[in-house]
Amino acid sequence: FQSGHVEGSKNIVLNTIPTKVAQIKAMNKKVIAVCRSGARSGQATSFLSQKGIDIINGGPWQNVAKLMN
Repeated sequence: FQSGHVEGSKNIVLNTIPTKVAQIKAMNKKVIAVCRSGARSGQATSFLSQKGIDIINGGPWQNVAKLMN
């Protein structure tokens, strides 16, 4: 996250996601999971979609950053 991220994004470390499900649901927004390579965001997407969260795997954060400009 320190080496780059999309402005306005939130940093939620993968291993803390199970404790943040209610907080993520409370955002009441579509979620785009990103990371440096796309692997951890894929894991997060799989887990959170099973919890009923509207989420897509954005892959590497640079991919999403291109779409935000």
